[in-house]
Amino acid sequence: MAEKPDKIQKYHEAQPLVRDEDGNIIVEQDKPIIMKQMEEGFETELAKLVTKAGKLKLTQRQKKILLAKSDEEEIEIRLDGIVYIPWMNYAARLTEAFGMEWALIPKGMPKQSPGGDGIMWGFYLMIQGNLMGFSIGEQRYIRNNPEMTWGDACEGAKSNALMRLCKGIGMNLEMWKPSFVKKWKKKYAVKFQDGEKTRWKKREEEGAEPKEKPVPKKEEKKKDAEKIRSMEKEKEKPKAEAKPAKADDKGAEPEEDKEELIEKLNKKLEDATFDKKDFRFFLSKLQETKNTKGRVFVAPDDKGKPSFYAGKTGDLKALLTYFDWARIEYLKFKKREG
Repeated sequence: MAEKPDKIQKYHEAQPLVRDEDGNIIVEQDKPIIMKQMEEGFETELAKLVTKAGKLKLTQRQKKILLAKSDEEEIEIRLDGIVYIPWMNYAARLTEAFGMEWALIPKGMPKQSPGGDGIMWGFYLMIQGNLMGFSIGEQRYIRNNPEMTWGDACEGAKSNALMRLCKGIGMNLEMWKPSFVKKWKKKYAVKFQDGEKTRWKKREEEGAEPKEKPVPKKEEKKKDAEKIRSMEKEKEKPKAEAKPAKADDKGAEPEEDKEELIEKLNKKLEDATFDKKDFRFFLSKLQETKNTKGRVFVAPDDKGKPSFYAGKTGDLKALLTYFDWARIEYLKFKKREG
């Protein structure tokens, strides 16, 4: 028995409609065919740009921006010893050189890697209408990992593709020179033992070394909450007249517990597999909003970079207590930024 026309109409009203050039509704079974036709049409249009590949003319200013040597302070290191420069550096330099006249064009949708534990996604780099390269970005993805959704993993693959494409146009080439990497590690990085594993970290993050006996999360949160309540009570008391600072004090606030707090925060960032520098940059933006009530989690250090050491001790305690909230806000920020 055929369905009534009004039932069919209601079904289509409840579905996202896809129509062909004549306005006819495409049924679900036809969608893979249509997508294939769209991809073939895209490939045809892209093929027309191949004749312009590698013909981008740069000004002296653009050459200076793109071919500048890697800023050693911008380089980060993974626990396994692999050095890298965050994707923001590449994106910022492309924007500085070309404004908004550059783009990453995806080759279809992201796909699962052959081993099943990652994502692969190919991208073309277009600059001022010129095809400048193609590369496949990769990102490890574990289905049951609550810290990384499929969308987060896709963004990671996109960022990885951007880094590889920028290498193709001469950006940060030092990162692939063994002699440069060896010198950088000797100057900026240090090894440490994590159980039976040998790990790496930047010297400025030595507080991030995992403890042998970590404090249980519930006890840690309870202890930090008590410290914050005590701190807030102290703030309510009338302030005594400030004494003149000694010459060697340099106006710095007391460093009581700050090292321990930063150590705990860095440990949480390692557990969450976050880029520490990127997260500190996010905090510098977050603390400008009303949600944080004027707290200072990070502040510029002597090199102008966001640093926990320049933040306020009391506010770092609050950040540690409400880290889960900050983590969720960071993931939202990354999705919006993507």
